[in-house]
Amino acid sequence: MVTFFCLFLLFLYCMYFIKNPYFKIKKIPIKRSLEMLITEISLGIIVFLFILLPIKQGIIVFFLSESVLLCVLLELWFRVPAINLDNRLKKEERIMLVDEARKDFKSIVPIVVILTLMMLFDFLKW
Repeated sequence: MVTFFCLFLLFLYCMYFIKNPYFKIKKIPIKRSLEMLITEISLGIIVFLFILLPIKQGIIVFFLSESVLLCVLLELWFRVPAINLDNRLKKEERIMLVDEARKDFKSIVPIVVILTLMMLFDFLKW
């Protein structure tokens, strides 16, 4: 029963991104690229695997948590190509949004490195 519920939630998660194919930077909507959709759906799958798997420790949880961090980094990295592919944007808006997307990516990298080290040290403790 829990499996069906999680699959239903995964279905709703995927339908949300199909229904709402835009993300916003500085209140300007930008159409998501196919790569962004794939990373968001894989992030949803990984989160629901966390719910489904009863394992509380071990290498599986370590790799799943590292996959979440990788998906978040890829999501932020794929914003720049999505901005460049959106034809509705003017050149000045595109340049400003690319700079903002790169700044967002650079600001999250130290947090991801710290979380990776925390997970690695916690994993090596076992």
